[in-house]
Amino acid sequence: MKLHTELLRLRALLLEELSRQGFLPWRDVESVEADLSGGELVIRFCREGFQLFPVLRRFARQFGLELASWDPEEKRCCLAVREEVPSRERSGPRVPGGDSMPGKLDYLSLKMRYAAAVRAAFRSGEGFASCLEAVRAAWDMERYDFASLWLDKVGEEGLGLRERVRLHLWRAFLIHQEESRGGRRSFPFTRLQYGKVLSLDPRNFFALFNLGLVARSEGRREEAARFLGKALAVRPWDQETARLLISCRE
Repeated sequence: MKLHTELLRLRALLLEELSRQGFLPWRDVESVEADLSGGELVIRFCREGFQLFPVLRRFARQFGLELASWDPEEKRCCLAVREEVPSRERSGPRVPGGDSMPGKLDYLSLKMRYAAAVRAAFRSGEGFASCLEAVRAAWDMERYDFASLWLDKVGEEGLGLRERVRLHLWRAFLIHQEESRGGRRSFPFTRLQYGKVLSLDPRNFFALFNLGLVARSEGRREEAARFLGKALAVRPWDQETARLLISCRE
């Protein structure tokens, strides 16, 4: 873990870099503090701060830190040193309906369902709902490339808030799955995309739960407990969320 003096040095360098990139105090950035007990730099922004993401990611890579959290609701993120060895558990996303399907279908049945979804999408003129059905059918086949192609057919123009949330959520699932399957130690783009979902819907269960899952897989138990606690507040009956939250607090 980096020495406390090193974190203070990095704080000064980060402030200098943010200023060089045109991000001003109290207009874009509220504060940058070194959390000496947790070994992390905590950045608070005045707005959602998505425009800061490329700068912070480059800075983290340059100095061996991780873009370890991103919470647009609290307008906060942190660059951190890993707290412990990452979990070996699967860290792929939990998606709507994934825990309530009546048994796993065989691959032929999944292909037939995907074909039916594709026909329906073409008949509807590639409408929003039918394209998302094709996305979900491709996801269940574990053909994430097909799912991405159908998701790309959906434009945001003319969509209502609820539809935009669903669109960004499925984009987040695909990014989460890609970074998870790639065996990466951290999930920067996953965090960014779930953050976009929460900026539209701060109580979105799947964004909160999966951010908790990501933090837990990275070994960041305190961060995971915070997101899982928020998810449990949205769905107090959810047993998986309660189980994971207890394990993070043990």
